[in-house]
Amino acid sequence: EKIAKLNDGGFRAWKQRARLGIAVFMLMLMPALSEAQEVRWLYPAIITTQALDVHSTYVALSRPNTHEGNGLMAQCVTSKPCLFTVKGAMATGLMLTLEAARRHPKGKKIAFWVGAGLTAGISAVAIHNYQLSRQ
Repeated sequence: EKIAKLNDGGFRAWKQRARLGIAVFMLMLMPALSEAQEVRWLYPAIITTQALDVHSTYVALSRPNTHEGNGLMAQCVTSKPCLFTVKGAMATGLMLTLEAARRHPKGKKIAFWVGAGLTAGISAVAIHNYQLSRQ
């Protein structure tokens, strides 16, 4: 039992270091992508993070005594078609907004950083949901 606790603690520390390493790598990569000014590089990340948010929400809600913390989404969580529609509309709306901003003469970098920030925020929500599911 003591070995299991040590191994679990070591694995948690490793996961935290891995997350930090990924975050640092992404922070180093962002300026290079921003210089390319291609917001289209973010579209797969936007779709993926929306899908991870849906999955992590259902994983977290499968645990007893959990509920949707976002009051606006609480009604949609009970219906998968509703949640998929809303999340798909959010991803589509974000990508269309970023495309419109990208076409503006000064909007390329702004569109990229707004898209990267929103994608990071949605990723943080998904990570939080997964953490709740493991408690």
